[in-house]
Parts: sequence; structure tokens; C-alpha cells
Amino acid sequence: MEAIISSVPGTFTITVVGSLASVLSLLIAQPSWKSRFIHVAYTSAVVMIMVVLSVHYVELENQLADANRKLAYLQNTRDQASSLLKTIPDSYRPTSTGDNRGTVLKGLAFLESHKDELPDMYEIVKRLAESLGLFASTKPYFEGGREQGESLADAASAVRDLIEGLAAGAK
Repeated sequence: MEAIISSVPGTFTITVVGSLASVLSLLIAQPSWKSRFIHVAYTSAVVMIMVVLSVHYVELENQLADANRKLAYLQNTRDQASSLLKTIPDSYRPTSTGDNRGTVLKGLAFLESHKDELPDMYEIVKRLAESLGLFASTKPYFEGGREQGESLADAASAVRDLIEGLAAGAK
């Protein structure tokens, strides 16, 4: 996975070297108190600035790592959606209740595995499956006749379009 922003690994090294150079300049300063005081003030200011910059750099590195993890997760989700898309039919007929039911259930299973990131889509497809009676054990889904077959075909087509949208941009 490519990094969003490339980091500069030598920045921390430059910070440490700069701080050490400041301390060294204090040690070799002229022996007068005024000169030493100026060098102490200068060294303290440089060290504080370097510490602040180092802390900020570490925070940016952590944010970058977090963004890269999220990007990798999204790409993985797209790849999974793309793989799933290859296993479901391109078109649906009201009489192909098995294929249609399978498409809706595959889509629901995929969305359930990603429901933390896609909670609204998961709930919509779950309610759709419930309204079609795909979970009902007392009344089989195929008892609804042609009208339910058309509804199931429409639902399967909608779920396929949803997964196609999630797979958009996959390799």
C-alpha cells in the first residue's frame, strides 16, 4: 500500500544533531557571564523549539500511519466487493428465485462483515431481506408468486448495484 505522504526519516536526526551543536556551543562560549547567559538562553530556545518540532513530527507520523491503515482497509473492502461481484449474476429474472435469494444473502453477509464501517447499508439490505421473507421459517419466500419473484429480482439487482458501487476503483 502506498503512503499518502512520504515521510522524511532524517528529520529526527537533524533535530538531535542541532540540539547537540547548541549544547556544544555553550561549552565553548567565551568565559564572560554575559556571553554564557546569551548562550544558555539561545541553547534553551533552540532545544525547546527542537522538542516541539519533534513532538509535532511524531504526531504527524502517527496520523499518517493511521490514514494509511484506513486506506488499506478501504482498498481491502473494495477488493472483497470486487471478488464478490464476480460470483453473482449480471441480470435477474423473477423465476430465478434461488439466484436472486443468493445474491441478496451474499450481499447481506458481505455488509454484515463490514457493518461497523457501513452500518446504514447493512441495515437497508437487512430490512429488504426481512421484508421479502428471506428469514421467515414459517412462510417460504417462494410462496409469494410472480409479484414476490419480481420483488426479489429487483432486490437482487439493487444489492448487485450496491456491491458494484463498493467495488468501484478496485484493481
